[in-house]
Amino acid sequence: MRNLVLIALFSTLSYGFETGDLAQGHHDIVHLAKKRQTELGDQWSPQAYGDSTSQPGRYYLPSGPNPNMVFDSLTGLIWQRAQSQAPVTWNVSAGSGSAQGYCDSLSIGGHSDWRIPSVKELQSLVDYTVLWPPMLNKAAFSQALSAMYWTSEIEFSHQRDAWEFSFKTANLGLNPLATSAPYVRCVRGAQYPIANRYTDERGQVLTAASSQVFDRKTAFVWQRFTAPNKMIWADSLEYCSGLNLGGQVWRMPTIKELVTIVDFQAANASVDATIFPGTLSEEYWSSTRGTIGSKTRLGVDFHDGNTSAVLKNSSLLVRCVRYQKECSEDLDCSGNASICMNGACVQCEQDSDCMGMTPYCSRGICVECVSNSECGMSTPYCVNSACVECWEGIPGRQCWNMSGHVGCCPVNTFCSSPSVKERRCVECRSTTDCKRNSRPFCNSASSACTASCEADKDCGEVYLADSQCKSGKCWGAFLGEEECND
Repeated sequence: MRNLVLIALFSTLSYGFETGDLAQGHHDIVHLAKKRQTELGDQWSPQAYGDSTSQPGRYYLPSGPNPNMVFDSLTGLIWQRAQSQAPVTWNVSAGSGSAQGYCDSLSIGGHSDWRIPSVKELQSLVDYTVLWPPMLNKAAFSQALSAMYWTSEIEFSHQRDAWEFSFKTANLGLNPLATSAPYVRCVRGAQYPIANRYTDERGQVLTAASSQVFDRKTAFVWQRFTAPNKMIWADSLEYCSGLNLGGQVWRMPTIKELVTIVDFQAANASVDATIFPGTLSEEYWSSTRGTIGSKTRLGVDFHDGNTSAVLKNSSLLVRCVRYQKECSEDLDCSGNASICMNGACVQCEQDSDCMGMTPYCSRGICVECVSNSECGMSTPYCVNSACVECWEGIPGRQCWNMSGHVGCCPVNTFCSSPSVKERRCVECRSTTDCKRNSRPFCNSASSACTASCEADKDCGEVYLADSQCKSGKCWGAFLGEEECND
C-alpha cells in the first residue's frame, strides 16, 4: 500500500504539506473513507459547514506522481482532484460532451462510480475566507480553475437551467443546460436518504405549536418562524444572539448552513413549507463575508435558492440556528436506530451490530455491501450499498426500475430510454434491435419485436428504401409486388 500525503492549509495566505502515514491499518484513501463511514456515520462534521476549508488534517490524497483523488475527512466524500479538461453541458441522459457523460465514463484508482456533486456537496469545497480565486483549498485542489462548476440539481420551475457554483465569486447561480461554460469536478460517495428528517427539538413529530426544527441530517436546530421584519445585517446578528427561544443560545447561520434547508425541488419559496411555514420568497442573511469586500455579507434568495453578496446596510430577513446533538447515550435513542454514535442515533457502529440481508455497517446504517467484494457473481456490483447486476457504467443494458434502483437488463434486451428515470427492460427500442427473422420489426407501443410493420420506414430499414408497408406487410416492386416479409 502507498503512504499518503496529508494536506493542511495553514492560513488563507500560505499553505504547505505535512507527510505521514494514516491511522494504523489504513494506507489508502478508499480504506480511510470506509473507516470514516463506519465510525462517524452519514452526518458531516459541523466544521464542514464553516466558511473556511483550511482545517488541519481535513484533506488526504494518495502519494505518487499524479494523485488525482482527494478525501475530505469532514464529509467522507472522495473528490476528483482535477476537473474536466474542457467546459461541458448538462444532460440528464449523459450524452457526449455532458457533465453526466464525463463522470459516468471517469475511472480513477480503479473506481468508476463517479457522479456530479449536489449543491451541498460542491459548496462544501468553497472557501469563503480566501482572498483570491479560485475560492477553495488550493493545496488540496492545485489544478482548480477560477471558473463555474456544474452541480447535479436542475432548476425546478422551467427545467431549462441547472445550478452551478462559481469558484471565482463563490456564488451559487443558474446556467442554461446546453451552455458549454461550466466545468465539472466529479465525486464519489453514497447519498443516503434519511427518514423523518425534520422533528422538533426533542425528536418528536412537528406540530402547529412547534417553534424549533431539528434537522437530523445535519444536527442543526432552526428557528421555525422567522422575525417578522427585515433588518440590516448588524441588527440581524444582534437579534439572533439575543433570541429567547427554548432557553438556548442562537446565532446567525453561515451560508453553507443556510443552504442545507433550501429545497431545490420547490419554488416560491424554495423550502419545505410544511416544515418552515410562512417562509417568504425573499433574501435571508448569513454570517458569511461576501467576496467583494467587508461591506457585504452573503444571502440566500428563497425564491429559488440563489446566493449573492449583499451590502450590510441592506434590509433582509433572518432565520437563526444552533447546533444540537441528537443524543448523548444509547438511552436517548429508540426504534431501529437505537445506538448513539457521535451525537446521532444510528443502527450500528460495527458489522457485528448488523445481521440478515444487511450484514455490514456503513455510516451507521446496516447495508448489504460496502464494496464489490461483498457481492456474489450474479450481482457483482455494490451500488448505493446494494448488490446489483450492473451499474450506470455499463452502457445499453443498465436500467432504473420503478423503485428508483439501478438494475441490468437480461442479455438480448435493452433499456427502453436513456432520457427518463422510469425506464424498463424491453426487447427493442427500434427496428434495428430486431434481428432479420420472422419478427424483424419493433412495435412502438409494446417495444417488442413483431412480424408486422407499422410504417414504410420500417420496411426501408429491413429491406429496400422504396419498399412500402401495406396492412402490416412489406411490399416492393423489386419482388414483383410480392410480400417481401412473408
